[in-house]
Amino acid sequence: MNILKMKNSFRHISLLTLICIIPYIGVSQIKMIENSNRVKLNSKKVEIIERAEGFNLSKLYLGGNLGLLFGSYTYIEVSPSIGYWFTERFTGGANLSYRYFEDRNEPRWSTNTYGGGIFGRFFPVDYAFAHVEFESLNGDWVPGFRPRYWINSIFIGGGYAQRFGNGFSAIMLLYNINNSVFNPYRNPIIRVTVGIPLSNK
Repeated sequence: MNILKMKNSFRHISLLTLICIIPYIGVSQIKMIENSNRVKLNSKKVEIIERAEGFNLSKLYLGGNLGLLFGSYTYIEVSPSIGYWFTERFTGGANLSYRYFEDRNEPRWSTNTYGGGIFGRFFPVDYAFAHVEFESLNGDWVPGFRPRYWINSIFIGGGYAQRFGNGFSAIMLLYNINNSVFNPYRNPIIRVTVGIPLSNK
């Protein structure tokens, strides 16, 4: 008889416990669903923001080289460039180039070249980088002997950079592997360049 009462008591207790637990489980499940929906919504917001910020103006920079020499020989170089930081370690871009050369000695002559190219730089560390570049220049390489034509150059090398945010100043040591007879460069090539970010955001 006591065993039967105990069983009935356990049944009442179990039923009461179940009645108490079911609402809690229901509320917990609702909260879990709400949290899951919030996570999905936040993930979608992050994805939309990342897509909208795929191009970041602060990662864009202007730079280039400027060369001036006056005297018996006149040399003027204007080579602007534009680049973009695709990652924290890799940047690439394009450049234009115009050069004027005049020899005032007899026989006097002058010429100019123009063209452009593309480049890439990889920074294994913040202050040093590897550089590769392709350039194509049109010039009157042998005045009076043949018409103007294009010369292609491929530069490989590296350099040291002082970085300030997405801007930098750098000095490079390059080697032109397309060392043809009419190559306008003499290896090795030392170049100084800067990069100025378009935005500080």
